[in-house]
Amino acid sequence: ANRRETQMKAALLRAPQTLTVAEMAEAAPAPGDVVVRVSAAGLCGTDYRIWTGERPVQYPRVMGHEFVGAIAAVGAGVSGLSSGDRVVVEPNYSCGRCPLCVEGNRNLCLSRVAIGIDVDGGFAELVRVPARCCWPIPRAVSDLDAVVTEPLAVVVRAVARATPRAGESAAVVGAGRLGLLALQVL
Repeated sequence: ANRRETQMKAALLRAPQTLTVAEMAEAAPAPGDVVVRVSAAGLCGTDYRIWTGERPVQYPRVMGHEFVGAIAAVGAGVSGLSSGDRVVVEPNYSCGRCPLCVEGNRNLCLSRVAIGIDVDGGFAELVRVPARCCWPIPRAVSDLDAVVTEPLAVVVRAVARATPRAGESAAVVGAGRLGLLALQVL
């Protein structure tokens, strides 16, 4: 029983195309972090490219940047989030201290971290993430619906950058998940 309390299962990528379910130490929250018990995770083209080795990562790595779950533990200094809160996780975060972050360009931070790419991600029972990356899920939204939040955010940003106007035509190439979301946003 004690072993079970300190271990969790995760899909661990040990090398390109070498993915195993492994027992790992449970994540524990550091100050400013929470631990999320993952309930749903999306599979992205980025995950596939990491799996094939086309996009190199440091091995071993737990992939998965599109995920939702309930907060299992809260680290010191975290406010506004409690154990049991359902959240969707924003997978990219900046340092918040460099000149680029301070001037409001967090997306250009040279120390930016991508969950599931630079650090272990959501293809695990539990994952530690900065509390500032967690966004509450409304009760009326299911976990399976909420897991599309990250790809939807990517599409909303892309459409906004295109600055479409009412009455204009648009072409969406591809009818995968992102293409279908783009059609809906447009």
